[in-house]
Amino acid sequence: MMNNKEYLESIYKKESEIEYDKISKNVKNSFYTTNFKRLEVKNVLQIALTFIISIGVTIGVVYAGIVTYQNIWQKPKEYKFEDTYTVTKEDEEKSISKEEAEKIANQIVKDIGKEPGNITKCDLIKTSNKTTWEIAMSNKISLSIDSKTGKLKQLSDFSIDDTKIPSTLSKEQAEEVAKEIYTSLGYKQGEYELAEIKKNAITDEGSLWQVDFCKKYGDIYNYYQDIRISFIPEIKQIVILTIFDYDYEDNQIVITRNEAIEIAKEKAISLGRSENEIKTIEAKLDIRLMNPNVFMQEQMAIPKTEDEINNIQENNIENENTQNLTQDVTIDNSRVVYETEEIVRKVWVVEIDYTNTMFTDKEAYFVDCTTGEIIGGDQVK
Repeated sequence: MMNNKEYLESIYKKESEIEYDKISKNVKNSFYTTNFKRLEVKNVLQIALTFIISIGVTIGVVYAGIVTYQNIWQKPKEYKFEDTYTVTKEDEEKSISKEEAEKIANQIVKDIGKEPGNITKCDLIKTSNKTTWEIAMSNKISLSIDSKTGKLKQLSDFSIDDTKIPSTLSKEQAEEVAKEIYTSLGYKQGEYELAEIKKNAITDEGSLWQVDFCKKYGDIYNYYQDIRISFIPEIKQIVILTIFDYDYEDNQIVITRNEAIEIAKEKAISLGRSENEIKTIEAKLDIRLMNPNVFMQEQMAIPKTEDEINNIQENNIENENTQNLTQDVTIDNSRVVYETEEIVRKVWVVEIDYTNTMFTDKEAYFVDCTTGEIIGGDQVK
């Protein structure tokens, strides 16, 4: 059973990569030659949309103008798995110094109204190609600081056990405390909006709550520009403070909902799905981070050479005949992982549910609402 700290860390750790275990087949369209029916574009560097602009109303003259949208998607970079967590000399040179990181950490702790403890650990860590200074203090406060910018990514304070504090406040009261904490952190009213608040205690009697203050674009909350606070409202105590601060361009909505559905459906079919399998398709506007998940599916679906097929068959036969039931759980550090640019865009999230019981999760495709490109995907329950 997880202790309280492990449980909290499991709740708030944001996954940056989603593994797909489905191998598709029969690739009908290349990832880079998706045919968008409405835009009628294939293998181009830019997508041009033509519209009519009326100029000189009195003489009734009209001209055709061109609005050009630059493609967003770029082929993901390939890395060996071990390279994504191995700190290099170049990483060190691009990072702020250990002394500067410790100074920043002490100031951050003071800014939230706490007294800094003695620093017991300050290590430069690399995870998924991102380097951070991981700092621990003697008073059970720990911080994760971006090694290049010096900005806080996460602060945890486990000096108080929330399960020992009775929950006495209502959701409305907790929300008021959350707003007080938000203001105390130096954020201005209206800079971020309260998007969601929920209880995150291990038990019903626990007093831990989580609130998200996000930037809002139209009716959409951007969870990639988010101040996430886990707190104990009864004592106004911050337990975990996480900052998501991705750059975001509020891109235009050019692609319609129906067009996005058609684009996603065609991609699913190209990855081996049958249109007859589709039970429901839903689409909604949202803001998402580009990821390589659909690209990874396509790589797995690419037909193998004869030698590769023979090697796979031989390995399968060997595995079936082996009498050794011990599983090798050694991580293959040489395996290839993919990484996309950190681009956050407004997209149509198209969720496809299938009648085939082999697939228990829905598949989601992120269709850029300006260019019509598929810039990522996900699996949803």
